[in-house]
Amino acid sequence: MKRDDSRPAQATQATEAQVRDAFLAAASTISAGDLPPRPAPARNSRAARVAWSLRAWAPRARVRAVVPVAAAASVTAIVVTAAVVIPGLLNGSPSGALANPAAAPRFFAGVTVKPAHTVPVVTVVKIYRSATGRPVAGAELTVPAGQQIQSVSRLGNDHTFVAASFDQKACVTDFLPFSVDAAGQLHRTAPLSVPRISGDVEELASSADGKVLGFMLSPCGRSGLQVVAVHLTTGQINRWHNPGIAGSPSLTADGSVLGFVATPSFPPRKYLAWTIRTDAPPGPLFKRARRLLDLPTGVDRVILSPSGTQAYAETQLGSSRGPVVLNLYRTSTGSLIRQVLRLGPGGQHLAFVSLSLDKSARHLLVYGFANGPVVKAFDLRTGRHLSLPVKNLAIDGGISTLAW
Repeated sequence: MKRDDSRPAQATQATEAQVRDAFLAAASTISAGDLPPRPAPARNSRAARVAWSLRAWAPRARVRAVVPVAAAASVTAIVVTAAVVIPGLLNGSPSGALANPAAAPRFFAGVTVKPAHTVPVVTVVKIYRSATGRPVAGAELTVPAGQQIQSVSRLGNDHTFVAASFDQKACVTDFLPFSVDAAGQLHRTAPLSVPRISGDVEELASSADGKVLGFMLSPCGRSGLQVVAVHLTTGQINRWHNPGIAGSPSLTADGSVLGFVATPSFPPRKYLAWTIRTDAPPGPLFKRARRLLDLPTGVDRVILSPSGTQAYAETQLGSSRGPVVLNLYRTSTGSLIRQVLRLGPGGQHLAFVSLSLDKSARHLLVYGFANGPVVKAFDLRTGRHLSLPVKNLAIDGGISTLAW
């Protein structure tokens, strides 16, 4: 498809933000009968990039559930293209409490929408108890009017985090570090060495040593998407231009390698998992990156292990109508080690979920929609999980909503 740069990126972002805010303010339910005709978004617009994770209009008609739902459903969703609520998510895994809840982080952070139907939508970061999914009273990160918190990531350990807050008018993103004390209260900490960056930071990841940020960036004033690594010790920023669509960033513990899912083609076809060294010179993304996984049914999400020798990948089992599973692979060869979890039944009820791994790489937060919002905490060694009744999460295929 011929590249379309006819509209300035800022104008596109403004339009998309208005659409997103209108969906949020309305908080109306969308059913399968409400699906519009196949859209044709401008190449590399944010609407098109969010579609990499929605897969609502992919060739195999995969559908990711990211929609606004009624207020009674206790969730608000950020959305820039319409999709459908898909039931049946996360079937087939053992139920019950976590095998060793004490070993999991006591708290996690979540980007949450204020329940008032305001335009523009107001987002905050709240701190939740991992054992119950309930918010800690008074633990909330807010930003000035005109800004919107879009993503959050653990930074260094399970009680330090960083949020990304976008100012649409100035087209800059501020990085807001904070810590969580033993009682779950939130405290702002000293600014990072790179306190802000020009453009719209979407999905966000950080290394376990707290020294590197990795994220997807929509630049100001031009179309396209960049994959970016920020070295906080030195202030060095490395950028790689991506002609297609990308998401699902994750970093090794030392921040030396960034993993992500992307397709080098537009319109998107099959999504592959890739890695790139965070000290790689700037330039075209796919000239610097290494292909990690090319699976028959594609890769929807990928998370690198702390050492980088293994990777968790969300994919489908057997065919494009098969169950959605989380598998573990060797990064050196791409060979399958084992199936870790079955996340969904597939078929006509196909839905994908977002993932957040804790520092120990033993516990996983899974969040998305299944006839309503779903948040589950998994023990990866036993497969047991705990369902968490988290309300009003801002869930969008193009942002990082939860972190622990």
